[in-house]
Amino acid sequence: MIAVRAERGLTLIELLIAMTIGIIITGTIAQALALSSAHFRRSQALAQMQEQADVALQFLAEDIRHAGHWGLAGDAALVAGRSISGDDNPLTLQQPARCSAQFALNLAHPVEVAADTARWACGLAPDTGNDSLVVRYAPRSSRFPEQPVLRRLTLSALSTRPTFIDEEISAGVERLVLRAAVDSTGDGFADLTLSANDPRLAQFDANGAPLMPVLGIHVTMVNRSADTHWRTPAPQQLSLAGRAWMAPADGRLRFVSEQFIPVHNAMRAL
Repeated sequence: MIAVRAERGLTLIELLIAMTIGIIITGTIAQALALSSAHFRRSQALAQMQEQADVALQFLAEDIRHAGHWGLAGDAALVAGRSISGDDNPLTLQQPARCSAQFALNLAHPVEVAADTARWACGLAPDTGNDSLVVRYAPRSSRFPEQPVLRRLTLSALSTRPTFIDEEISAGVERLVLRAAVDSTGDGFADLTLSANDPRLAQFDANGAPLMPVLGIHVTMVNRSADTHWRTPAPQQLSLAGRAWMAPADGRLRFVSEQFIPVHNAMRAL
């Protein structure tokens, strides 16, 4: 007798179950890959912002630490032509076209901070959202249209007439908040911290020297990412050196950094 063995295949239900399991597994793998890719891009953006902040703080620290250093002269009082009380330009020196003589020659103020760039009368667009800093010392002898940029104006005598060199230092710097550590008692030690808009920073003695010399600068900086595809469902309130600022929900990441930079050559008076 010949026996016939019946062969059995997959039923439609089994096939559907297998396909469903396969789809779930494939979807899970795809979701994991997407999350991994988003995490990598976020880490990359944060690393770029941190690098931008480091570059900007490095430039600021170098200038602030040199404030009040007058090279071989040793003292601003020995620099001929500096501004004196009642005469911004005693030697009638040629001045940069962009800023006033008092701005360029006021060597009694190695460091000045202000809550707006308009105070310096250098033709800069008013910006009440950011503080500004002026550093004076004897130094050694717009590429990012969509990004905020930390800028630096440097007085130069390389041309036939003194001029200010306008440099773009670091892209991505969206907010700059400055606080001045000052000596209010005359003992040579910082005992008070003032915001950039504090009127006491603009008080001077009869010789034009500040009544409260700036001995250090607290820098708070916000860097933002160049790309805008990050999820920011609502504006985010940030506290920048005690000042509230509402970061817009524009799809950008933001990185806050802080540093204290001492003024090594701060002067008591001229």
